[in-house]
Amino acid sequence: MTDPASTTAIIARPHGESWRGRYLHSYGGPGDLGPILHHRARAALPAEGGIDALIRTLIDEHTGWQRLHEDGERLGNCRCHDPEPASTSWFDREQLTPGQAARASYAYILGPAAMRIELNVGGDWRHLHTVRHTRPQGAPVFDLICARAHELLEIAAWDTDPLN
Repeated sequence: MTDPASTTAIIARPHGESWRGRYLHSYGGPGDLGPILHHRARAALPAEGGIDALIRTLIDEHTGWQRLHEDGERLGNCRCHDPEPASTSWFDREQLTPGQAARASYAYILGPAAMRIELNVGGDWRHLHTVRHTRPQGAPVFDLICARAHELLEIAAWDTDPLN
């Protein structure tokens, strides 16, 4: 089993038929990051600027994230401001696309009505689940998403026929 602290992710917005977003260096699994992003999206809905303001904060105002966590108004540890700027690499400086995000395990694409969660399986991004912002989601839903991700990774590990 993968250590949650080493699970990487991309926090993204839709970009045409694809997505673009920022790298998250740790605690990027659905059981850790999923509930935080969902809670923040639900809280952003009635606020001024709504989901767009949340997306701007997560993707445009920061170059990358070490970890997101719930701590009042604070979102977590960004790599450009807090606690002090980290030395950035190319994947912190750019908004990554699916082809550039090969090192990430998950992608969380924040749209106006829902968050799409994708899993990186051998370089191919596979849809795991779509979580609507207006629907309350408890931890059990994110636990099920984790279980589905684990199953997909196990199947891929045993699949010796690349054409299958």
